[in-house]
Amino acid sequence: MTTNHHCLAVGLIVGGLLFGWGATVQASSSHKASSSSRVTPAMVSSQGTPAGINFPQDMQGTWYTADGATLTIHGNQLQTDDGHGHTSTLEAHPAEQHTDADTNHHPQTMQADTVNWCFLTNVTMHHHRWLREYGWTQSKGDGTLYRVTKWHHHKELLRSDDLSTMHYFRSAHAARVWEHRHH
Repeated sequence: MTTNHHCLAVGLIVGGLLFGWGATVQASSSHKASSSSRVTPAMVSSQGTPAGINFPQDMQGTWYTADGATLTIHGNQLQTDDGHGHTSTLEAHPAEQHTDADTNHHPQTMQADTVNWCFLTNVTMHHHRWLREYGWTQSKGDGTLYRVTKWHHHKELLRSDDLSTMHYFRSAHAARVWEHRHH
């Protein structure tokens, strides 16, 4: 019986490494960080509740990573810049208007019109509210989760997909100072 439990534990660890599960440090509102499981969109079992078309006020503005990437949110638009000249923009539309037919079933011309569209839902995971962004014509994957928290009195935007969690800060300086503390 011990061998079976050992094999199960090793299997879970290897599976976790392959699929990006694992521990990360999540910021609390105090100076000390608490350890909790990394949250990924695949862990959220439901679609959530519609969140409107605008990103929440506390997410609005420009956010920075230590490696020079930025994420800028204005109203219903989210723009990413990887710091190497590659940018992309998403535009949120009402989740209630999204249908199953929108997901990878449009003729090519209709998909081209909505390729940069997304819809937003609120989901709860580990007693924390997250904003989930899901591509309008996305047929695979689980979307991307966003949550604003604090890290040593600095606002931090967590952006989590099924592969990683990115840590964005309100200034490039704060991102450089605190980014290495998350690993």
